[in-house]
Amino acid sequence: MQQQFRDEGLVFKKHNKSFASENALITLEKIFYLEMLEAGLYIDARQAHHGYFIIPMEMKWKAFKELTKEAKYDVHISSFDAASATLYFDNQLNELVRVYRNNIDIGFLKRARDRYYHLLKV
Repeated sequence: MQQQFRDEGLVFKKHNKSFASENALITLEKIFYLEMLEAGLYIDARQAHHGYFIIPMEMKWKAFKELTKEAKYDVHISSFDAASATLYFDNQLNELVRVYRNNIDIGFLKRARDRYYHLLKV
């Protein structure tokens, strides 16, 4: 298709830089629709494979990444993806871990939260 455009005289802007193997950190802003399962433990009402739990401190990305890597060494919770999140409710900012996993349930969220808390020495 591009060749046909060229044949018709259309000139494409040249690419100046290739991004073959670059890493990037993506920051998103999202509206959450959470259902409280119990204090500090939530499930996304619109995306059932997302669960959340509160952590007691803000963490820089590198520290969060290392904590999550260490948490995944527990074979009972090893198959999940995680992201940090900040949520404003009850007139304060709350730091969360967003857990992504198919067939997530309250038992898995509790085990993941407990593993993070153990590593954080909470």
